[in-house]
Amino acid sequence: VISHIDVSPDGGRLVASRWRPGQGWDLALLDLASGEWSKLTHTTAIENHPRFSEDGRDILYSADYQGIYNIHRLQLASGEIERLTNVIGGAFFRRCRRIS
Repeated sequence: VISHIDVSPDGGRLVASRWRPGQGWDLALLDLASGEWSKLTHTTAIENHPRFSEDGRDILYSADYQGIYNIHRLQLASGEIERLTNVIGGAFFRRCRRIS
């Protein structure tokens, strides 16, 4: 199952939440030229609502790593993940680009 799709600013990649049997919800990147998927995350948490940053270098998304959904940033070059919010009730979506 593929959900919450976003297109990179250069139009060459898609990021999506992807559910696979026995693996749960993770983030994956699709290279549109090759048609190849690559895993961005592989955890027991639910990672969803991915969005590319305006420059395409990062993915912003929601995940329940500590039992509460917060917004995180994944740097594509390094794979480093940083939590951006620390809420009590849950954070699920962050708009990264303005729509003209």
